Amino acid sequence: MQITVRVSFRRDGLPIGPPRVTYINDHAAPDKVQSAYRSAVDQMFVRCTPLNFTSGLGGALAGRPFAIRFIDDRAF
Repeated sequence: MQITVRVSFRRDGLPIGPPRVTYINDHAAPDKVQSAYRSAVDQMFVRCTPLNFTSGLGGALAGRPFAIRFIDDRAF
């Protein structure tokens, strides 16, 4: 299972809106499994944000989109 999400952050490290899933490669996985992975990614952003940006880094990154790829090589 591979999932790519796109997200932008504010200066204070909080995401600007929820992460947007842009790619899921394992079409053989049941919808229930794909939904569980999407939910896990959403929950990860809730638990792990705000990110700890310095003021300079926060200013440089604010509003820029990031594509983050999650890879799980386990068999279903």
